[in-house]
Amino acid sequence: MSSAGVFQASGPGTQSSGVLRPLGAFERLYYRYAERNPLHFTVAAEFRVSLDEKRVRAALAAVQERHPLLSAHIEDLPDTRLTFVRSRNVRSVGLTKIQQRSSEWRSHAADELSRPFNRSEAPLMRAVLVGDGEGSTILLTFDHTVADGISAIRIMRDLVMALNDHPLTPLTLPPSQEEMLARSLPESDRRIPEAKDGDRRLVGPATLRPFDRSAAPDIHTAELTAAETGRLIQRCRAEGTTVNALITAVASGVRAKERTEQFVRTVTNINFRSLIGAGDDCVDYLTATRTGMAPHDGSTVWDQARVIGKDIAAARSPAGIGGASALTQQFIPADAGSELAESFMVGALSYEIMISNLGVQDIPDVGPVRPHALWGPILLCQVEGEYVTGVTTYDGRLRFVTCAHDSVSAFVDELRAALVSAGD
Repeated sequence: MSSAGVFQASGPGTQSSGVLRPLGAFERLYYRYAERNPLHFTVAAEFRVSLDEKRVRAALAAVQERHPLLSAHIEDLPDTRLTFVRSRNVRSVGLTKIQQRSSEWRSHAADELSRPFNRSEAPLMRAVLVGDGEGSTILLTFDHTVADGISAIRIMRDLVMALNDHPLTPLTLPPSQEEMLARSLPESDRRIPEAKDGDRRLVGPATLRPFDRSAAPDIHTAELTAAETGRLIQRCRAEGTTVNALITAVASGVRAKERTEQFVRTVTNINFRSLIGAGDDCVDYLTATRTGMAPHDGSTVWDQARVIGKDIAAARSPAGIGGASALTQQFIPADAGSELAESFMVGALSYEIMISNLGVQDIPDVGPVRPHALWGPILLCQVEGEYVTGVTTYDGRLRFVTCAHDSVSAFVDELRAALVSAGD
């Protein structure tokens, strides 16, 4: 059963109908790329209680009223080109109820990735409620033009607050990341970096895979116990590296062994909200960097993790983030089309593995409704041979979900075993 009504927002923070703002360069990049290569993602939250469909719908309405971009669609206007616009009457967030065991949500997440959004209609978010009376799982799916992975967790947190009858204060329209970086960084940190000779094994165009609605992706999950997660964190600190860098190194080794690859390239997504002083907005405030390693070069996994960690740290620096933004602004002007965006992304998406680590997340215990597990982000970029792994640490347990066009069950099982072993 699926339905969506008309949403008429009200309240002091509500945006009026009409033009909201032009898309920033990064948002334009995602929008234009997805015209040919759908780019949307899902997060999942598992609950031990049975959630009432009507309460979930009401909570989704409260979340939509809080976040302006959840009532926006996108139009290509003569003066401003791609622009966020709000219609006078906006459809409410669509919710599909599926009567099934809540633990069997993965196939429905795969179905969600097979359904692109029509960006000319709001909202660019939808939800699925899976449950059979014993427990529930909520899937939230977003077009990547209006949200990133951190946004999705913030939305899930707000949804839980609303399910526990806590009021949500409407937020103002979030600026683009380019505007926020211009406010936060000096001009010296917002320059296109000079080209340097690097590892030539990192370069080379990606092979894009024609999008096929009928070919559902393969999704597998794994989690560490609280004790295993704690030992892994402590060991990473003792070794002078990060959990994220270790996951990248270990995943590269597992992938190389499975696919007999000599060099594995990884794209790591970077959240820079703290740098720009961003709050709980639903918007794209992220960038990415690419690293690579030869898993069989004779060095230890800890040596490899330390090298990867230094590379990621450089990309996380103000100059690294500002430089990446400047590069995007140069190559994706307001009149950029899908061909230019795809050409830009083909170079950026030269990878075998993508790691999107949302870090340590929390949803406050404010009532009887609180998830016991968070998963995501779950996505694909339509790259041939890609393994995309979303990582979240919640309630002391590291969980990851890997999505691919091919079977990844063996990869996920071996990755979990290798991470546990690394922490021992």
